[in-house]
Amino acid sequence: HAPCMARFVTADGTFEALSSVAATVKSNRLTQNSNVKGPGDGSTCRGEFKELASNNRDPCTAKGGWKAVVGNPDSWQCPVDNPATTGARMADGLGCSPDGGVFVSAYGTADGRTKEGLSAEVVGLQPMMYYNISFYQANAGIAGGYIGQAGYTTSRFRQDPGSTAQWQVRFGGMSQYSTGMNYLGEGKQVWQQETLIFRARSKTETLQFIGHNPHSLYKNYPKDYYAMALDGVSISCYFDTPAVENPFPP
Repeated sequence: HAPCMARFVTADGTFEALSSVAATVKSNRLTQNSNVKGPGDGSTCRGEFKELASNNRDPCTAKGGWKAVVGNPDSWQCPVDNPATTGARMADGLGCSPDGGVFVSAYGTADGRTKEGLSAEVVGLQPMMYYNISFYQANAGIAGGYIGQAGYTTSRFRQDPGSTAQWQVRFGGMSQYSTGMNYLGEGKQVWQQETLIFRARSKTETLQFIGHNPHSLYKNYPKDYYAMALDGVSISCYFDTPAVENPFPP
């Protein structure tokens, strides 16, 4: 059989290309960095993903080859260990995925009005063929701590243990959701590997990851936050030929 030619155009699925800008305990102890752009990636990004809808221009491209679809995703060096009393305290206590090194995260609100996501271009595809999208995910959580800081007057910038979040993954005109994961609390988070099967429509497709909550997390606090982590993204061929059984039977 012909070898599988599916690959990212420029994206680094391990996110290690962001090691020079990823937040660390030493460099960014109190809050997330909103930074997935590396040195030499152009001046329009200003160190962050920029939301396309707000400026009517192409999203900036991170050093790792990813683009923003919404919001300002963050990059982190694992393990994250910053039990601070101020700052967002996002992903506090989150250890390394099996992929190790750098991971990215996206946060959002339970009502879906605020969310973050990123995308990458995939080439070498055969139309109507099926592909595995594999990745590691974790419910990173937000321990809270913006109380009383300028611009943050609510005490609800936090995620309570037991709340659920997941990734919405889009590819080839299809949209699927990863397994919902509960936030287990600071220092208790776990990573798990997910594999979703998609069918390509053309030789080139866009792969998107957008943070999502599967249901209303808090009936009384619809603007409460969640944070999902992502690492080790890869793509592989599910079939060698289009004649193999359809993985999505009617």
